[in-house]
Amino acid sequence: MPTLSTALTCPPVGQYLELSAGPVMLERSSTLCIITKADVDSNGIQSEVAPVARSSNNGDWEKHAGDFAEGLLYGQEFGDYPAGCQITLPPLGPGQKYFIASYVESSRRLNAVEEEKKAVARLLEQATFGTTLTELNEWNKGPVSNETVAEWIREQMALPVTSHREYFRRRANPR
Repeated sequence: MPTLSTALTCPPVGQYLELSAGPVMLERSSTLCIITKADVDSNGIQSEVAPVARSSNNGDWEKHAGDFAEGLLYGQEFGDYPAGCQITLPPLGPGQKYFIASYVESSRRLNAVEEEKKAVARLLEQATFGTTLTELNEWNKGPVSNETVAEWIREQMALPVTSHREYFRRRANPR
C-alpha cells in the first residue's frame, strides 16, 4: 500500500525541483523525467551529477541503469499504484541533494552519417575498454556489418599483445 496519496508531477522542461530523501510518490511522465543526485557547493553549483531513476512515455518509474543507481536503491523497487509510482529515496551525504527535471526527447531523425557513427561508437564501446574520438573518426571500413566487424576483430587480434601490468610497472617502478 502506498504511504503517500499525492503524486509529484515532473516540472516543465528547463526547470528542476529539489527532492527530499524519504518516501516520494511520482506521476508517470509523458516527457523524459529523471531524478538525479548531485553534489551542491555553498554557491548552489551542482557537480558530480548522477542519474537515479526515470520515467517517460507515461511509463512506470524505474531505476536508472548503472552501478550508482543500483547501489543507491539496492533492495528497493518502485511501488506502482493508480496515483503514480512510490519509492523511498535514501539519505545522502553532506552537500548532496536529489533533483527532478524533465527533458525533451529528441525526435530529430539522424542522417545516414550520424547513424553510422552511432553504430561504430556502439561497437567500439562494447568491444574495447572504451573508445576515443580519434578511434571513432579513424573507422574506415564502411557501414557496420558482420563482415566489417569481423575484419576489425581480425585486425585487433593481429596487433602486438600489450600488458597493462607491464605498462604500470614501467611507470611505477623507479628502478
